[in-house]
Amino acid sequence: AILNKEIRSFFSAPTGYLVVGIFLTLCSLFLFVFTGSYIILDNGFADLKPFFDLAPWIFLFLIPAITMKSFAEENKQGTMELLLTKPIGTWSLVIASALGSFLVLLAVLAVTLKVKDTMAILIIGLMFGSLTGAVVAVLSYFSDAEQLQQFVFWSFGSLGNQTWQGIVIISLCFFIGLLLSVYSAKSLNALLLGENYAKSMGLKIKKNMLVIILATSILAGGITAFVGPIAFIGLAVPHLTRQFIKTSNHFVLIPAVALSGAILMLVCDTIAQLPGTVYTLPINAITSLVGAPVVIWLLVRKRKLIF
Repeated sequence: AILNKEIRSFFSAPTGYLVVGIFLTLCSLFLFVFTGSYIILDNGFADLKPFFDLAPWIFLFLIPAITMKSFAEENKQGTMELLLTKPIGTWSLVIASALGSFLVLLAVLAVTLKVKDTMAILIIGLMFGSLTGAVVAVLSYFSDAEQLQQFVFWSFGSLGNQTWQGIVIISLCFFIGLLLSVYSAKSLNALLLGENYAKSMGLKIKKNMLVIILATSILAGGITAFVGPIAFIGLAVPHLTRQFIKTSNHFVLIPAVALSGAILMLVCDTIAQLPGTVYTLPINAITSLVGAPVVIWLLVRKRKLIF
């Protein structure tokens, strides 16, 4: 009944027929007129695969036209205002953070499959950072003073003021991410010798990449949702650990990096508390002040670093 109601509502206005007409016109042009990989006439036999490959991309551009009426009705009834003002639960925050991290990593991975140049990948990564920063800036512009204050203090990073529920969720995210990381250790060891060697051993590259991205998303997204985007730790600690542990075995490196990061994090948090004073510094500032000189010193002191 609900499906029939939505279909009748969609075709009750000229917009519905216009969307269908545009969809059919675009499909016809790409499948029969424009030269390219989607042209059916070049295959020499009847095949609907080009249509199913093309249709999702056309629907992607038509989604605003399909959904704007529903959004307008929900906005008129006050549903959108209710959703926007409803408090966000703890689990919702963690899921949203992990999902956002997963989507960004997936987008970067999709680009790296097409681009092999290291410098180009680095620039693309910076562009993704600028894009997410722009989205945050737009959201900050439309936020009120209280929300902006909460965001600023969250961006400073802090290990304190955590509830027991938050600690349980952080622990759960950590153990799930750690288990997935240990599960991927054998695959990572095989990839050290190249993708061709890993494939010859029966390794499924895409599957293992998704598992690694999932583990990274759960760890980075889940923990960042509570303690904030603490700089330097996740970026530099793995490389620093490689300088002191002369091995490429990920079964050794993964627990070593986890332990080294935890120790350095606690040291920086102790310094941020300024023992003997009533002041507390942002832990982000401490991790950068302590970490950046260490990395520079290692780069200057050692000519051959293991990355």
